[in-house]
Amino acid sequence: MAPLRILCLSFYPEEGPSVRHRIAGYRKIWNDAGVTLVVWPFLTRAIFRRRRSFGPVAAAYKVLMLSLCTLRLVARLPSVPNYDVVIIHREIFPIGGAFFERLIARLNRNTVFDLDDAIWMPTPLRVDQRKLLNNPGKVPDTMAACRMVVVGNSFLARFAERYCRDVVVIPTPYRDLSGAGAVDRECPVVVWIGNVGNEAYLDILREPLQRLARHHNFVFRVIGSRDVLGMDIPGVTVEAVEWQEDREAAWLLDSSIGVMPLLDREYERGKCAFKLIQYFSAGLPVVASPVGMNVDIVLPGENGFLASHGEEWFVALDSLLGDRMGRCRMGQRSYRMYRHAFMPDENGRKWLAVFRRLADRSKD
Repeated sequence: MAPLRILCLSFYPEEGPSVRHRIAGYRKIWNDAGVTLVVWPFLTRAIFRRRRSFGPVAAAYKVLMLSLCTLRLVARLPSVPNYDVVIIHREIFPIGGAFFERLIARLNRNTVFDLDDAIWMPTPLRVDQRKLLNNPGKVPDTMAACRMVVVGNSFLARFAERYCRDVVVIPTPYRDLSGAGAVDRECPVVVWIGNVGNEAYLDILREPLQRLARHHNFVFRVIGSRDVLGMDIPGVTVEAVEWQEDREAAWLLDSSIGVMPLLDREYERGKCAFKLIQYFSAGLPVVASPVGMNVDIVLPGENGFLASHGEEWFVALDSLLGDRMGRCRMGQRSYRMYRHAFMPDENGRKWLAVFRRLADRSKD
């Protein structure tokens, strides 16, 4: 493959989990294939780290920084045609419609839109920092302007196909933790990992976990934002920790069962089952709500269970907590599925095929 220069435009810098896992994490794989990746985030690292600060001073700082970031974006526009392929990850500019996204697609005809969530819908969760900025037409307009759309699952693909003729599904990968099966420990650990606001889904588990605590000795480990610190479920041993990149792998590998509760709504059907992929990488059996992509990758009785309501959650977790060998066998199958479908190397090659197609079209 001839050397290529790829530009990714995103709202968040590489510290943001979505752009980190879906784009920046491929940098070495692509570089080994002669593909150079440059990421231009809209936000600076400084404002990204302070994005959840509030009050008059924080508001004034955000207004100033957003103005400067907008000027930086405009100054970069003349360089967009110099790249072989441009990836728009989720969105470029947070306010209004798809003006900048359409402009980028005009400046470089090899523009790809990458999406891993149903962001055209307002989030139904408590934490919604984009509530006042939501523009439901922005995503369709961006898709229609781009030459190709890459999405994380089939639900997103069906939506994208309404607006773009060339849609490719590439799941969100996660690094290989070399999980060989759930840890065989005296006191099992049921783990949940999630981003800020997603802890609202844990309400689904409260009653089943309380029932389970009367029959089993286990720890419920919650890895999330600082909002989860101090979480209490009466009768359940809860270990709530704030996410740290350098501790994430150790926490997952020291766990026994991974859980992913969701509500069955349109917004959640767009999720790319990333928690399950993380658990699979650690070799954990899983219990998940039968929503969206979860149904495609959880094989009941093989690598975990699907649970629609409290009683099913209780039965599934009761089975796993009471069967050490069964946890280990299912965890091994989870890891095999990870190796088959969700490794960065495999998905990085799918992206390279996308770049190759676009580069070949440019020659026509």
